[in-house]
Amino acid sequence: MSRLPLLLAVAIAAACAPATQRAYVAPSPETIVSTTEQHEADPPSHTIYIENHSTVPVTVFSVYLTNCQNIHGECGPHPVKLRVPAAGRVMAMRIQPANPQQSYYYRFGFSWHEDSSSTAALAALAQSGDQGSRAKLAAMQRADSERRAETGPHFNELSRNDYTALAGKVTALRAYPESLVMVPGTRASVDQIRLLLVDARGQVLGRTRWVRWRAPGAGAVEFLPPDALVARRPGRSTIRFNLADEAQQALGTSLGELEYPLIAAYPPNPHAPVFEGLALDGDSRKPLACARVALEDSAQNVVVRDRTGPTGTFMLAAPRPGTYRVRVEAPGWAPVYGPSELAGLDEEKQHEYLVKFTEQMLSARFARDGEDIEHARPVAVSTGPVGAPASRKRGASASVPVVQGVTLGGSESMPILGIIGRAPAGTTWMQFVVDSLGVVDTASISLPPATDPRAAASVASVLPRVRFVPARENGKPVCELLRMQVNFTPR
Repeated sequence: MSRLPLLLAVAIAAACAPATQRAYVAPSPETIVSTTEQHEADPPSHTIYIENHSTVPVTVFSVYLTNCQNIHGECGPHPVKLRVPAAGRVMAMRIQPANPQQSYYYRFGFSWHEDSSSTAALAALAQSGDQGSRAKLAAMQRADSERRAETGPHFNELSRNDYTALAGKVTALRAYPESLVMVPGTRASVDQIRLLLVDARGQVLGRTRWVRWRAPGAGAVEFLPPDALVARRPGRSTIRFNLADEAQQALGTSLGELEYPLIAAYPPNPHAPVFEGLALDGDSRKPLACARVALEDSAQNVVVRDRTGPTGTFMLAAPRPGTYRVRVEAPGWAPVYGPSELAGLDEEKQHEYLVKFTEQMLSARFARDGEDIEHARPVAVSTGPVGAPASRKRGASASVPVVQGVTLGGSESMPILGIIGRAPAGTTWMQFVVDSLGVVDTASISLPPATDPRAAASVASVLPRVRFVPARENGKPVCELLRMQVNFTPR
């Protein structure tokens, strides 16, 4: 019996079998390597190859020799443009001794970046309907996603020699990840921020550590030398990176400063407890609008902030079950605290808070909690006949104005309004809301009980004429509940 039909059938079956997809292998320092072949000729020589064991083409843009002894040719960096295909190798350079009768020594290095053109071509084929390209592109994307989830992308580490080869090609300094998110109470290292040099197309040329930075002091995230970042409370801070001056000189260009966001935040928990409240003035029981409220944990760390609404209500979501207390604030005055309470999963705490600010702070104890806010402050009083009557009947005697003069004094953190007029001499405080345009909400003006009616009339006449710089939170104008001292001088 002849075996030919059987062999033919096997060949046909093999030809019809689907082609196996090669697993995606990412380019990394472990898969992009150099090998050396020694040639015992006259003169002896070494041939160095770059081998690509990944499934993505790469481009070698610099090769360099260091620690050279008895080497023919120049020791140092050499700009090149070698495209190394996937699963391929390319000769990088041949090295010979200057004196064949003596031994020679050197160290070889090279720099590369992933060739994005191959991925772009593959994506174009996939969009045109090529099923094989779609499958391969999907496999690459899945593998890349898995690799990023594990350790983040691999970026070639640039040596100082590479900067000469990259002269004229680098256009920007970027960072990976794009921001650093930390849970309050945890630490991170500046080295976790990978600083990258990119070209005009946005292609990453490599990672650099040849930088200098300006780190935050006190705030949501605090820098502790030599390289620690500590998340103190929820909020945002910024660390600013610049390429070192020597590096910019080697590149022949000046790169702009990179502002890198540092974010301290708790992971969301849909079952975390919630504190709801109504803030009321302790004397008049009027709702306190635009008052800053905060939720403190058992270690007195602020875990979340908010502002009361027009009716004095607020809601603060705790990050996790635990013991918390609410505090209500006015700039320059000691805060008012609610009770400490243990709150469990899905629990809602609801209270009315009767707020009476009675002690003016002499220190900036709570100022550091407000790194992300600029408080409202008075800057001017509009001119005109302050306190003069709008009109009077013909023949009536001229009435004496309630106010003859106004002054702004004190300090930026504790301003003082001076009123010269008919009110008796004395000092008191006034409480009011400044809106996001810097205008006083006249309906919110409040004075202590039993204030002399002439003093109350003076404040009602003058305060709407005072212009404020509005409070800003994260750069955005907001309303704010303020308290100011007012001094009365009779005339």
